[in-house]
Amino acid sequence: MTVSRDASLEPGFLPDGKPDSEYARELGLLAAGKGRRSLAFAFDAILWLTIASIGIFGTMPLWGDIRPDPDALSAIVRNDAFGTAIIFYVVSQGLLTVLGLVQLIMHGIRGVTFGKMIFKLRTVRVTTFAKPGFWRIVARALVMYLAAVVVPFLGAVVFLISPVWDPQGRGRGWHDRFVGAWMIDTKKGLDPTDAKALRLARKAATSTPVADLAPLPSLATRAGHAADVDFVPSARSSSGVIAAHASREPSVPLAPLEPWEAPVIGSPEAPGSPPPASSTAVPPAAPASPVPTSRVTESAHPVPTASTPPASTPLAESPARAVPAAAPARGSFSAELRFDDGIRVPVHGSGLLGRNPDPRPGEHIDHLIPVADATLQISKTHASFGFDEQGFWVSDRNSSNGTTVIPPSGDPVDLAVGQRLHLAPGTAVLIGGRRFTVELSSTS
Repeated sequence: MTVSRDASLEPGFLPDGKPDSEYARELGLLAAGKGRRSLAFAFDAILWLTIASIGIFGTMPLWGDIRPDPDALSAIVRNDAFGTAIIFYVVSQGLLTVLGLVQLIMHGIRGVTFGKMIFKLRTVRVTTFAKPGFWRIVARALVMYLAAVVVPFLGAVVFLISPVWDPQGRGRGWHDRFVGAWMIDTKKGLDPTDAKALRLARKAATSTPVADLAPLPSLATRAGHAADVDFVPSARSSSGVIAAHASREPSVPLAPLEPWEAPVIGSPEAPGSPPPASSTAVPPAAPASPVPTSRVTESAHPVPTASTPPASTPLAESPARAVPAAAPARGSFSAELRFDDGIRVPVHGSGLLGRNPDPRPGEHIDHLIPVADATLQISKTHASFGFDEQGFWVSDRNSSNGTTVIPPSGDPVDLAVGQRLHLAPGTAVLIGGRRFTVELSSTS
């Protein structure tokens, strides 16, 4: 469970306006190590020297005519190799110009050069972690060039080794600090160009851990016994719900649940209104062992359906595909999902919610509940739910916009992908732009 940090300070900055290195560490961003940084620079330098060697070796026949003599230029022009040497020189300079532009453009719009790309390094803005931008990289290169002009060779060398003196220990050289850039390791740390990973990292970094919900007592107890007697599951029925031990028969006979058909969540009934009751209930089947359910669209018996809305009103993106599920085994859990538009869906066993939920290959699911969302924030298969010996749980199925749980008393919880969180009665769950509340009960 998480609570928000003080938002008076913009993440990434200290109160004095300097970049917050601790915030970057919390996100999982790692500074580029000296070894790989040097290897990346060496690769780019070797690439430059390889192209420059075309001009160097092409003009070597003319080097013998270079001397401090007024007639030296005439001698060079009269040399038989002059024409060939000029061609090699022009080609070499042209290729070096193209390489320089390509490197600057790649470094600006993607944060990488050829060397950085090979060794999994990237240059980003030190505060926002966005791509540096073309002109920022041009300014960085100009600083290096001017240093080399003012102090030939040594000026550039001093700038290249200046990351060693970074007071924050993040490997930022003088040229990096001049333009607000930072070179990071995307092989071992977070790559901020992955928008989803960065969003989840920011959400985790700007939150403070709080104690999780206390474990709930079992909702399934034998009739006529104290409520604090824990239910011990010993078998799983074919419908995917926990079944009671055969020797623990309740003292009071139980009536089986009526079959149901999942409504289309997001239909045009007025928000907060109960579902229409225009259909006639189907007589319950005789008590029997649980019947396995399958993922089909029709039942062998008539099922009550909701009244059809006007044709001009759009419904959910796909029809409900859940089937009348078998009554849960004695001593098992059941729940009701109460959506923000008034729709109530009784559930047991396992289920999926989303724009058009679809199980994984070989996965058994009792309920497939499509949910319409005008904000288009719900993923195709957004979240899952189910029951175990501790009660009702919900989990995020790697959705694009996440799943948030809001306990009756407490702070919102942003679920990690695949995390199962058991819910207390009255807990609200947010998926995309929709909300539903969970009401729990026991069939024992």
